[in-house]
Amino acid sequence: MNLFWKRLFGKLQSTERYEEEKKRLLADFNRYASVRESELLKEYNALTERVKSADFQANKKSLTSRKYKDTEEYRDMHKFEKLSADTDIRRFYEIEKNGTLAEYLAFKQKPDFAKLSDAKAVKESPELTRLKNFEKSDDYKLYLRLNDSYVLKEYEELKKKVNTDDFKKRNDFWSNPKRYETTEEYRTEQRLAELAKNPDIIFFNKCNYKRFSFIDNFQEVFDDHFSYAKLRDGSWKPGFHYISDQLKSVHSFLNERQANAGGKNVQLNGALVINTKTEKTQAPAWHPSRGFVMKDYEFTSDVINGYDAIHTNKGLFRAKMRFTGSTGVCHAFWLVGDHKVPHINVIKNNGGSLEVGVYYNANGNVQYTHEVIKGINPANWYYYEVEWNDNALVWYINNLEVFRTSAVIPNEDLFPMFNSFIPDTMKGGEAAMEVDHVQVFKLK
Repeated sequence: MNLFWKRLFGKLQSTERYEEEKKRLLADFNRYASVRESELLKEYNALTERVKSADFQANKKSLTSRKYKDTEEYRDMHKFEKLSADTDIRRFYEIEKNGTLAEYLAFKQKPDFAKLSDAKAVKESPELTRLKNFEKSDDYKLYLRLNDSYVLKEYEELKKKVNTDDFKKRNDFWSNPKRYETTEEYRTEQRLAELAKNPDIIFFNKCNYKRFSFIDNFQEVFDDHFSYAKLRDGSWKPGFHYISDQLKSVHSFLNERQANAGGKNVQLNGALVINTKTEKTQAPAWHPSRGFVMKDYEFTSDVINGYDAIHTNKGLFRAKMRFTGSTGVCHAFWLVGDHKVPHINVIKNNGGSLEVGVYYNANGNVQYTHEVIKGINPANWYYYEVEWNDNALVWYINNLEVFRTSAVIPNEDLFPMFNSFIPDTMKGGEAAMEVDHVQVFKLK
C-alpha cells in the first residue's frame, strides 16, 4: 500500500493533526458524558417527551383553536347579559324595591284584605283605593308573571354563577385572545425552547455518538511514557522472554549482524530509544541445531520485552514511534506469546519500507499474511496500532486503516516487544528506534 496520495490529500492525517483530533475527541467525549448525566439533559428529555406527546398536542390544539363563543363560559355570560338587559326583569327588581309592593303583600296577609273586593269600602278609603289601584297596575301584573318564574330562576342562578371567583377566572381565560400564553403548556414549551438553545444541549444533540465508540468501548489498561531513567525502573526487561528460565534471554541470532546488548543500548528519559551502533563485540547467538554459540558481531543493538508490563488478549495496542539513521537496520514493534506463533508485527521497519502483518500456524505450517507500506517517511513520528477483536486484526497508521485480516484471531495472551536488528542480508549502520509512548486498551 502506497500512502503518498492519501497523505498528500489529507486522508492520512499528519501526526500533529491526529493528536489534536484525539485531544478534541477526548474533550468532546468528556463534555458529552458530563451532559449525558446532567440534570439539564434529564429535564430537556422529559420536557421533549411531554411536549411531543399526543395528550399535550391535543390539549394545546384545544387551548389555541377553541373559540370563546364555543365555550360554556361564553354561553352563560351571554345569556346572563341578555337577561340583565331585559326591561321586564329590570322592572321586576325595581318593583320589588317599591314600598307599595311590600305594603300590598303585607296587607294581603291580613283579614282586612277582603275589603279590596268591596267597591264601597275601597271608594270610602284612600288607603284601600291606593292598594286597589296597585293591584290593578301593570307593575303588579308584571310581578305576578315573573315571580317564581323559570326565566327569573335562570337569571338568579346565572347571576350567582358568573359572580363566583372560579367562573370569573375561567371566563377571563377563555375570553383572552392570548390565553395560551398564560398556560402551563406555554411555559413548558418556553422552557423547552430555552433549553434547546443551551450550548451543552446543542452540542449533545449534534454529536454523532459513533465518534466516541472507541473511548466509550475501550478502557486503557497500560500507558507508558518512559518517564524514568533506567530500564529496571519500569516494566520492561532486556532480552527475550521464554517460559524456561534456563534459556538465555539476551542473545541474537546466527543470521543477524548485531549483538543485543542487554539493555546497554537503551536510553530512557521521556521516551524509549534503542540505538544501533557500529561496535565490534562477541556475544551469544542462537544456532538452529547447536543452540547458543558465541559469535563475532560488527554492530550492537537491543531487544526488550514487556511481559511484565502487560500480557493480554484482544484490545488495541498503540505506540507513537519514529525510525532514524541508517536504512540498513530493521526495527520492530511486535506482539508474541509463549510460543513462536502467533507473532503480530504492529509495525516493522525493513529499512526502506514499513510492514504490518501476522505469523500464524496453519495446519502445522507457519504462514505470514502482511501488507507493505510505502509513501511515508519513517523518520517522522507516527502512531502505529493494531486492533485485535473477535472478528479480525486491523492495523492503523494514525487515523488510516492500512490492513486487516481474519486469517487468524489469536486466542492467547500476547505481550509487546521492541527491537532493532540487522539481517545478514542488509549492510547495517547506525540508527535509532524512538518510542514516545505505548498504550494498551481492553474492551470494556
